[in-house]
Amino acid sequence: MENTLQPGDKLFVWMLNPDGTIDASCGSLPVEASGSATAPFLVGDLHRENRIFGAERQSEQGLQDAQLFTRPLVNVTHVELF
Repeated sequence: MENTLQPGDKLFVWMLNPDGTIDASCGSLPVEASGSATAPFLVGDLHRENRIFGAERQSEQGLQDAQLFTRPLVNVTHVELF
């Protein structure tokens, strides 16, 4: 299974604060018909070409580039698989 982001997928994004607590801005978001998922706590869009791993790395890099986190840890999972 390639685990790519597809329109209609529901994702949950977790972010850990530097002290190990779960960041309050974590939450779920849908992948839109265009194949992108946008949330206020992410920097940029996650595109359907991305696999879950790519979405995590893209989010971590965006948070680091925006200087919101120095060493971000992001986890993206499917809420519903079907």
